[in-house]
Amino acid sequence: MHAFPTPLGLVDPARLGGARGVHALLWSLSAVATLGLLLSLTLVVQNIVRQAGLRHAASAAQTDALWRCNALPGRDARDDCRRVASSTTPLKAN
Repeated sequence: MHAFPTPLGLVDPARLGGARGVHALLWSLSAVATLGLLLSLTLVVQNIVRQAGLRHAASAAQTDALWRCNALPGRDARDDCRRVASSTTPLKAN
């Protein structure tokens, strides 16, 4: 029996080459955990950038549509165009 419990109750220092093996296992586990966190952060940031690009494209499309509506001759045509452009916009606040 050991005087101190082994990490996670699964590691026997004698089987891993003493304390050096336990430290190597802990370093390996921490490296895997760190890489997992970095991968998660990368995926989150990529998703944020993609959403920002989509939001920017939708805003630019809406601005372009309104600019074209304002260029139409006649007040009724402009109002109808603006109504259609504002009802079909994909830009909604989440």
